[in-house]
Amino acid sequence: MLKRDIESIKCFANPFYQLIFQTKWNEMSVTEKQDLMMSYIDTIEVIKKDKYIKIKHISFRKTFIEEYANLFANKGINKAVEITKNNAPINIEVSAPMTREEIKSYIRKLQLNYPIDYQELRKEQINDKQFMLKYIKGNYFNEPFKLIPIIDKFKITHYGLIEVPVSPINIANINI
Repeated sequence: MLKRDIESIKCFANPFYQLIFQTKWNEMSVTEKQDLMMSYIDTIEVIKKDKYIKIKHISFRKTFIEEYANLFANKGINKAVEITKNNAPINIEVSAPMTREEIKSYIRKLQLNYPIDYQELRKEQINDKQFMLKYIKGNYFNEPFKLIPIIDKFKITHYGLIEVPVSPINIANINI
């Protein structure tokens, strides 16, 4: 998990880092891309309209779904969710729940490799299906990267938030 998060932080903090992955994808043949995608998909139903193709239904391989669930439960992967920040939607990773001790250990390891900030946010229930987290940026140049549900006596009452520094935009390189 640590190595994957360090790579994700590099992509998050430096948008050019992601170009390497896009270049690899673009260098793959259509057959290689199809083979990669179909290794996760059992069946796919599409609708063709003129020149456009619309996906109607995708059935993922059962083994893929089971592996995904196991990896998430064992903190092997994160889940991307859309949340609202100041009435604007943003995507953020959510990890599997951890105890405070597990989070402290993980944060220490992550900070050895990358300058991150961490804070805890109290979960305030709005209704049965919604809750709110009050968040104040720790540093103007930081952006939220990952939420970690904190297990406290078998309940989740707080979330840990990892923030990563994002390079400021160089005004000298922008054409106005």
